[in-house]
Amino acid sequence: MNTRGVASGWVAASVIASLAILGVVSAADARKVEYVEEVSRVFSVDPDVKLILTNTSGDIKVTTWDREEIRIIARKTARGGSSDEAKEYAHDLEVEIRREGTRLVMVDTRYPEWGGGGGFLDLLLSRSASGEIDYRVTVPREAAVVLSCTSGDVSVEGTGGSLAVSVTSGDVEVTECSGLVTVVATSGDIDVEGIRGNTGLSATTGDVTIIGVDGDLMVGVTSGDIHCQDVRGSMNLSGSSSQVTVLDSRGDLEISTSSGDIEVSGFRGAILVRTKSGDVELDIELLEDGECDVSTSSGDVEMEIPEDGSYGFVIETVSGEVDISMPEEMDVRASKNLVKAKYRGGAQLVRVSTITGDVYIESR
Repeated sequence: MNTRGVASGWVAASVIASLAILGVVSAADARKVEYVEEVSRVFSVDPDVKLILTNTSGDIKVTTWDREEIRIIARKTARGGSSDEAKEYAHDLEVEIRREGTRLVMVDTRYPEWGGGGGFLDLLLSRSASGEIDYRVTVPREAAVVLSCTSGDVSVEGTGGSLAVSVTSGDVEVTECSGLVTVVATSGDIDVEGIRGNTGLSATTGDVTIIGVDGDLMVGVTSGDIHCQDVRGSMNLSGSSSQVTVLDSRGDLEISTSSGDIEVSGFRGAILVRTKSGDVELDIELLEDGECDVSTSSGDVEMEIPEDGSYGFVIETVSGEVDISMPEEMDVRASKNLVKAKYRGGAQLVRVSTITGDVYIESR
């Protein structure tokens, strides 16, 4: 008996059967039926309640009101090969709400173990249902909120307690919030506006935009740009491959990048800039006894400062030009790679260091 031939025939038959099943599933994907269902809950809570919400797939939107209540509206969207399959998947897609008295509310999303078309039973029955849940939640203004989402956008407006958001894939928008704000996004943009409190933002891949923060700000980006405007407080901005822009802000500013241009305009306060590759453009006003310290390995530095200040310039460059233009005479001492100059007493230190790049400083 030729067992090898039998085995080969059995394998071929199995492959044909598998392909036939996959063909049915692919056809089912093309004619998916969508089913939508809403679940709504309202219950009494303390004004400073803490909400913890976790979602796998779907958007989350949180707003506030002047009631000692939480309202949760969960919109289930299911897709299946038939209306019955879509309804069944939506039914098995659960919103689990747990409460500890009136001070803590926890919301979890439970996805069915079947569906997706990946399991053997799904293939056999030609099932390939899928779905997500979009949450709209209204909380008291002083509530603390913790949100976690794997795939979906998150927006929060008006919260007065602490806020923590974590998103794997999706954009985050936070507006008009008070208290500590923390946002971590793996892949997606972060937009923050009108925050009264300290703020920490982290993005692996995505841009970060901040408009209006009254408090200390810390931003870290691996690949993406950073834009800050109207910030009042200490700022620590870092990026690996990032263009950084800071406009109309005041406080202590520290910027660190590996590559990317840096622009700071309308800034008042002390500033520290470190970049390996990129041009630096500064339009700043140092406060009394303030300091500006800029270092770049490869890039030009252009700076505008008020003419009525008192500056002590220390400029180092290995390969580049140095041009300091002020309206009054300066005490200048220059060597091969170092220029030192005092203007009107030299109370405010301006230090610039570059290996390959020119340095231009002028008054306004």
